[in-house]
Amino acid sequence: MKTDYQKRLLPVIRHLEQEFNKPLNLNEVASLACLSPYHFHRIFKAVMGETLNEYLRRLRLQHAADDLFYKKPPILEVALNYGFASSQSLAKAFRQHFDLTPSAIRDCESVAQFTQMMRNSKIGHALRKAGNASQIVEDYDVSNLNVRSGVMKIEAFPKGHLAMFE
Repeated sequence: MKTDYQKRLLPVIRHLEQEFNKPLNLNEVASLACLSPYHFHRIFKAVMGETLNEYLRRLRLQHAADDLFYKKPPILEVALNYGFASSQSLAKAFRQHFDLTPSAIRDCESVAQFTQMMRNSKIGHALRKAGNASQIVEDYDVSNLNVRSGVMKIEAFPKGHLAMFE
């Protein structure tokens, strides 16, 4: 039986979208998807196309970019609010992620300019190239999960021994 991992990860994604800037407990997050932490990491990467840490970092950077544009706070304040040690570490992350500087985003004068800048950024190009998240999921699990067999088969297995470690 195939498992629809996209549906399993939906509560996790919703939780991470709300709690992305708080300390993460891997066991709690994995339990939201009813998976072990090890299996959760593999499934998350396969379905989302990025690791859990990469996903959280992207969320933090996107929210930091929004704050910089809409609220225009000092860059150091934004860096500290989103878990970066300094404005230099935020700037380095912005260059790696967006190929932009935080001050360039803060200095945008209109929503149209900000939107165009983000579309032309490194991540904007990557998102257009990859398509959307649902495409990634379809590539991962293409089975039709709505079709179910009406026949249940019960099998009996011969008696055996089970090894157990404490």
